[in-house]
Amino acid sequence: MKQILSDYYQAVKVWDQKHRIIGKTPIEVLVEESFFALSTLDDSWKAACLVDVGAGAGILGVPWLIQDPEAKAAFVEPDVKKLAFLRAWLSGRADLLKRSLIVGSRLEDVSRETIPKEDVMLQLKLALQYAINEAARGVTPEAFAAD
Repeated sequence: MKQILSDYYQAVKVWDQKHRIIGKTPIEVLVEESFFALSTLDDSWKAACLVDVGAGAGILGVPWLIQDPEAKAAFVEPDVKKLAFLRAWLSGRADLLKRSLIVGSRLEDVSRETIPKEDVMLQLKLALQYAINEAARGVTPEAFAAD
C-alpha cells in the first residue's frame, strides 16, 4: 500500500508542475488532511461509495480506494486537465479503475441514478471534517476559496 501511495503522490507532483492540478496547498498538507478525514470514519461507512466532489487529482478518493480493496469511489470533476490525470493514473491500475466512476461534470449536473444520495452524504461528512481541519490551521473561508 505504501508504494502505490508514494507512486500516486509523485505522479501528482509531476503533473501539477505542468498542469496545476492541486492548487496552492502543498501535496504533503493535502495528504495529511485527507488521511485525517478518512480516519474519522467509522466502519458503517465502509460499504459506501466515496464521492470525491471537485476531485481535482483525487487526493481524497484515490487513498480511499487504495486503503480498502472493497472500496468504491466516484470522482466528480469538470476540469479536463484534472480528469486527464485521474484517467491516466487510474488506467494503469485496473484493480482501482474497476472500482472507480469518473464523471466529467459538476455535481449539480449529475443525475441521482449516477450517484446515489447516501454516497453524497459520505462526501459531505468528509468535507465538514476538512473544513474543521482548515479552521484549526487558521485558514479562512476566503483563503480557501482563493486556492
